[in-house]
Amino acid sequence: MTHQIADQELPFTLKDSVSAQTVTEKIAYINNGLEIYFDGYGNYSCEPTSGSTVLIEVFEHSLRVIVWGDILQEDPTHIIELDRAREVLRGDTTNESN
Repeated sequence: MTHQIADQELPFTLKDSVSAQTVTEKIAYINNGLEIYFDGYGNYSCEPTSGSTVLIEVFEHSLRVIVWGDILQEDPTHIIELDRAREVLRGDTTNESN
């Protein structure tokens, strides 16, 4: 993961719908995407409290989500390309029966 100083940051809080526990986060806009940080979570390559676990980027014309789900692993655990989620692939559903 490339480490860059964020151009803009947006703090927010997620609330657990069952336990009402909250997790504080921030989204940071960087040159090549959006990084999402969660308090108490990080990645292998960064100092504590400074590593994001999710990156949303456009890479080679493909929108993708990259996840570092294991702090003991340097490489991402998941790279999800969203090409098949594009609205134009839905097709014409106006004539379909229910």
